[in-house]
Amino acid sequence: MKKIAIPGMIITYSSFPVSFLMVISWSMSVLLQAVCAGIIYARLTK
Repeated sequence: MKKIAIPGMIITYSSFPVSFLMVISWSMSVLLQAVCAGIIYARLTK
């Protein structure tokens, strides 16, 4: 499971030549993946 979302994205933004928009899109992608995984896990454990 990914637990480096926000601190990892701040480090990525400050260390690598990437745009802030790219970092935000990666963060939103990770959030969406986590929500989808939670929904699937909740349905499987019923």
